[in-house]
Amino acid sequence: MQSLIADTLRAWREAERVLTSLPPVDPNHEIIRGLVIELRSMYAKLAQSADVPAEAIADWQTQLESATTVLTRVRGESA
Repeated sequence: MQSLIADTLRAWREAERVLTSLPPVDPNHEIIRGLVIELRSMYAKLAQSADVPAEAIADWQTQLESATTVLTRVRGESA
């Protein structure tokens, strides 16, 4: 679980960096802004939860993988 928390924090920070590098008119700006909100919420829930069901952890892991894929794609497009 600690790994998931750390990975979520890392992705959240990366999403914020990508967001600040994108101009507001970029079509990916709103997508990344949404990821920042989603990852921040995920991090807060994970950090506050002591007992998290395995199903919820699997769901969060899937969301994190999806967010990471989007971040990688957008970074590649803006490079």
